[in-house]
Amino acid sequence: MVTLESDLRATKHELRQAVLAQRATAARSQLARRDQQIFARLLALPPCAAPRAIFCFISVGHEPDTRHLLETLKARGTAISVPKIITRHAMRAVRFPGWAALVLGPLGIPAPTASDAFDAPIDVVIVPGLAFSRAGYRLGYGAGFYDRWLAEHPQPLRIGLCSEAELVADLPTEPHDIPVDVVVTDSRVRVPPQSRYRGPAA
Repeated sequence: MVTLESDLRATKHELRQAVLAQRATAARSQLARRDQQIFARLLALPPCAAPRAIFCFISVGHEPDTRHLLETLKARGTAISVPKIITRHAMRAVRFPGWAALVLGPLGIPAPTASDAFDAPIDVVIVPGLAFSRAGYRLGYGAGFYDRWLAEHPQPLRIGLCSEAELVADLPTEPHDIPVDVVVTDSRVRVPPQSRYRGPAA
């Protein structure tokens, strides 16, 4: 029996496959130019110029490469935390120990070996996504780690990164989906209507 929930999941799966296929065709030079433009806009946002503490994903595959971002913020004195999967259903923000101290986690994503929770208040969380809607909803990879973490940590400003082609008019959503406050692409900064961010766009 087909239900609305299973129909939504099937639609999301199809969208994930389409975005992954599109990303796979991008040339390395295109990705590098995309990343440069995304991070220039991101770092121009007042909350991201030099936040006290940030939680940011470690990029893999064709995601926007967060290495330069983390190095830039570290040099500015920002305390950095990154995700670590703790169980099949939960991840934790842990202190970033440096690139040499990361090991491959259960999903092939580099993560620290330590599991102690990051103990400072986080100002900004940078979340990955295969696509984002103009309303700020994200198409993730389907495991639900970020939706659960965001639900448990509502305080940080939520920012999503994607290429302009991955910012779409609408996405199928479920009750547990949590929108971001800002979407930064290689062409613009999108502030959804329900956003908590009230500062200028870059």
